[in-house]
Amino acid sequence: MTATSLNAADFGLTPGASSDQSNILNTAIDAAATQRLPLFIPAGTYRITEAVVDKAVEIYAQSGSAAFIPVSGSETCRFAIAPASGRLADVTLRGLRIDGQHAPFPNGYGTPGLINASKCDRLQIIDCQVVNSGASGLFLWQCGGRVQGCEANGNASRGIFSVDATGLSILSNRLDGNQDNGIAVWRYSIGRDGTIVRGNRIRNTGNVSGGTGQYGNGFSSYRANNLIVAENEITSSAFSAIRLNSCSASQVINNQCFDAPEVAIYVEAPNGSSNPAIVYDGGIVSGNIVDLCGVGISVTNVDAGGRRAVVANNQVTRARNNTITYPGGSYQTYGKGIGGQGDVLITGNMVEDVEAFGISVFPTNVNSGKLGNQKIFDSVTGNTVKKCGGGIALVNSDANHGRILVGGNIINDYKTDGSGVSGAIVRATYNGATDSVQRVPGSPDLGNDTTSSLSNVVLYRNYAFN
Repeated sequence: MTATSLNAADFGLTPGASSDQSNILNTAIDAAATQRLPLFIPAGTYRITEAVVDKAVEIYAQSGSAAFIPVSGSETCRFAIAPASGRLADVTLRGLRIDGQHAPFPNGYGTPGLINASKCDRLQIIDCQVVNSGASGLFLWQCGGRVQGCEANGNASRGIFSVDATGLSILSNRLDGNQDNGIAVWRYSIGRDGTIVRGNRIRNTGNVSGGTGQYGNGFSSYRANNLIVAENEITSSAFSAIRLNSCSASQVINNQCFDAPEVAIYVEAPNGSSNPAIVYDGGIVSGNIVDLCGVGISVTNVDAGGRRAVVANNQVTRARNNTITYPGGSYQTYGKGIGGQGDVLITGNMVEDVEAFGISVFPTNVNSGKLGNQKIFDSVTGNTVKKCGGGIALVNSDANHGRILVGGNIINDYKTDGSGVSGAIVRATYNGATDSVQRVPGSPDLGNDTTSSLSNVVLYRNYAFN
């Protein structure tokens, strides 16, 4: 009878053995690759240092029944997937559990992960459990394929970390208690990435490495263009639920974001960067539900080259004044709903129960910044803002800045005491040092006005009432 798979037990792999079984496992992997047969791992716990995969192969077990752990606490266990030369194709890991037990990686290991894959096309990591890494759970460099139905929990850095992807999908995974980011999709230099991140559940993401945004996010991306981040459920992130930095032409759609004490959904170009390539240019933030945050949605840093975004049909509730603490410092958020800078269309959103302004817009100076002499505009139409300190704040509302169109909005249950956070539609100033938006003292409320004396503001048919 022709064999349809190989069994690692036939090569001497023994569950419960106290010795390092890496050599036995690697012999079995090499035989399976040479014979082009899947390799089955029987149920049990196996101590290894490093499993090496440098040829096309499938390694599988019944879901979670085969666990790999370190030989001792001095060095972790890991799967290293990389070609001897060129690129590798058609590697599958299915149903395995890899538990690093927080043991350290060896010195000089590069960017470590319990599964560490490089230059691999059609990589499939399916129904695996990658937990308790001393660094990241999965690290993928220049890989395409899919990571699907996996668990990446309790890892000291990131749960799933992809750099320079080549057609990757990250689908329906569960991530809990990762200490820096849940899922991260980055690139060494800005360019098309195209990773699809869909249907993941990401919870309890920390920030142990510090900084003011690169860590602490349920989903984090940097310099990766053309992303689709959709239908994820993200709860209890130290900073943001979803954070895109310098990611052009990306979509953030239909996500559930709960308990993100900084900015729940953040689309930004790095402020103050002198590199003309570090921008975001185009993107859609639509259909998301954000509840309990410091700021709901922010599309920002037009002076650093960000522009052309749509923020549509989202719901933002319970934005609060929060103190954000991280290793090395702390700062304050100011309970804002939605903020937009630079060719931003803000339409069809519902914002309710925020402490500061429901919507704030910041058109840039048309003669400065990376974008040069351009007519940059903000459009705020068809939104409902309710039970907020103030309704719509117009920052930079003068002839020296871009145009603002405000129409068809409903603003209800806002403060009317003339304080810094009050009024339905008002001129405002922005303090970059504190991130606060304040009404210009003595400025009129334009909530029900149909004309504007402000040279760069057009109003039509808004309805403000208490």
